[in-house]
Amino acid sequence: MGEMKQDVEKLIQLSKKCATEAGKMLKEGFSRKKDVIFEDSTDVKLSIDVKSEVLIREILGENAPFPIIGEEKGGEPTLLDSDQYFWVVDPLDGTFNYYRGIPHCCVSIGLMKGRDPIFGVIHDFNVGETFVGSESGFFINDQQVINPDWASEKEKASIIINFPHGSDVSDTEHSSLLIGLRDFKKVRINGSAALGLAYVAAGRSDAFWAKGIRLWDVAGALAMLKAVGATFRLQSVPSKDFGVTIWASANKDWSWPL
Repeated sequence: MGEMKQDVEKLIQLSKKCATEAGKMLKEGFSRKKDVIFEDSTDVKLSIDVKSEVLIREILGENAPFPIIGEEKGGEPTLLDSDQYFWVVDPLDGTFNYYRGIPHCCVSIGLMKGRDPIFGVIHDFNVGETFVGSESGFFINDQQVINPDWASEKEKASIIINFPHGSDVSDTEHSSLLIGLRDFKKVRINGSAALGLAYVAAGRSDAFWAKGIRLWDVAGALAMLKAVGATFRLQSVPSKDFGVTIWASANKDWSWPL
C-alpha cells in the first residue's frame, strides 16, 4: 500500500508536468487567431485541441504507459468495467471559451481504475491555478483545502450548470431544469465542466449539474470532490461514447434527478 501511494505521488507530479506543458502551449496561442478544424451549430474544434492531446499522450506514454481515453483520439470503453488503471485526458476543456478569448478553460488529467477515480489534476493556464485531488487531499497550487466554505442551505447556494454539445433543448427539458434551479440563490454557466467541479471542491460554488457530458470533461475533478467530502453521482449515457450525466453537491441531502 505504501509503495502504491508513492507511485501515485510520482504520477501526480507527472500529470502536473503534462498539464503545465500543455497549458504553456495553450496560453501562448490564446490571443492568436485560432485554426478551426471542425464547426457545426453547437460545437467547434481547434487544431490546438489535438496538439495539446498529442503532447500529453507523448509524455504519459514515455513515462507511465497506461491506456488513455482522450477527447480527441478516444479510447477503449471497456476500460470502465475493468480493474485496470487508465488515463482520462481533456487537453482543452472549454474550447469555445478559448476560441472566443474567454479566459475560463483548462487542461484536465485523471487517473482511474475502472470507475474509481484515483487522482486528478486540473490546470487553469490563464489564472495560473493547478488543482490536485487524491486520497492525500485536495490542493490548489500546493495549498491544501480542508474545509471548503460551502453554503449550508440551497437558498444561499450557487450552482454551476453545463450544456454540452448535443444537449436536449426541448421545452420539456428546460421546464424540468428550471424547476430544479429555482431553489438556488444563483445559477452560473461557465463553459468548463472541469473547472466548475473543481470550484465546487474549492468552495467557490456549492453544486454542479450537466447532462450528457463526456467522461473526459469530469474525470479530473472526481477525486477532488471525494477528497473534500462532496457528494457526486455519475450515470452513464448509453447513446454517447463515454457519455455521462453528473450531479455534484456540497450537501448529501440535496438531490437532482439524473
